[in-house]
Amino acid sequence: MNTAALSVPLCFAVIAGSAHADPIVKRSRPGIERTIDPANYAHCLWVGPEHAGDAGAARGGAPAAVTTLEMNGPVGNRIDLVIVGDGYQAADLPTYATHAQRGVDDLYATPPYDVYRELFNVHRVDVISVDSGVDNDPTQGVSRNTALNMGFWCGGTERALCVDTGQAIAYAQNAPDWDQIFAVASSTKYGGVGYP
Repeated sequence: MNTAALSVPLCFAVIAGSAHADPIVKRSRPGIERTIDPANYAHCLWVGPEHAGDAGAARGGAPAAVTTLEMNGPVGNRIDLVIVGDGYQAADLPTYATHAQRGVDDLYATPPYDVYRELFNVHRVDVISVDSGVDNDPTQGVSRNTALNMGFWCGGTERALCVDTGQAIAYAQNAPDWDQIFAVASSTKYGGVGYP
């Protein structure tokens, strides 16, 4: 993602599953089932069945407003991307909305997403934190009270920006559906991780 044009660069932590060789039967919500052939989407990461218990337990536990940024078709046959933010106070939500939209714009400017845009729906969940920013930013030892508990120095690596996956999933449950979750940190520091 090109962050040069942003006033506050985005940091994404991606919650996703591992790539699979065989078609996946996806059940992101009870009653919704679809088969996805990952060979056709080599650049996508999929939320795996290992998160199914977390998603069910989290349902209803974290209410938040949702804005659909792009709806290209029914959730039954589209890949639903959900953006959740951390370290944004209520007054920061317009900034968060700008950051999320710029992230989506950057995604669609990148191959193969530029060609396959019609296969995706995108939803933004307005997560409100008590404090602005994330843990260990700008240095180790800085602690902030945020909804997703994002922080740098995850696992002893400075640029590793981790998120509480259970909380991220709980907030993503507010969207009509989700296949992949992007957690955006309110930070000017570069970093991120992808979850297996």
